[in-house]
Amino acid sequence: MLDIIRRYVDKNIPAVFCNTGNEYPEVVKFVRHTDNVTIIRPEIHIRQIIEKYGFPLISKEQSQYIRQAKYTHSEKLRNIRLHGSINDIGKIAERWKFLMAGSCSSPKQ
Repeated sequence: MLDIIRRYVDKNIPAVFCNTGNEYPEVVKFVRHTDNVTIIRPEIHIRQIIEKYGFPLISKEQSQYIRQAKYTHSEKLRNIRLHGSINDIGKIAERWKFLMAGSCSSPKQ
C-alpha cells in the first residue's frame, strides 16, 4: 500500500510500521530498507498478549453464528445461537456476545 501511495499521491509521505514480531522476515527487511519509515514495537510481546488474553481472532464458525443470530427470521435459530442446543452445540461463545449489540432481524440493504 505504501508503494501505491508514494507512486500516486505523495512520494515523500512518511510511514509508520509496527513490528509485532509476527511479520514475515521479508516484510521487515523491506521496511528496514525503505526511506522515511519509522519502525515501532508494541510494549508487550505478542506471546505475552496471547498468554494473557488468548488469540485475538474470532473463528469462522463463531462469526457465522453471530451473523445468523443477527439476521435470521427464525426465533428458533436465534435462540440456539444465543443459548445453545443440547451440549451448547451451535452457541455463540460468551466472549463474543458483545458483537450482537445493535442486532436486527433482517439484513441491511
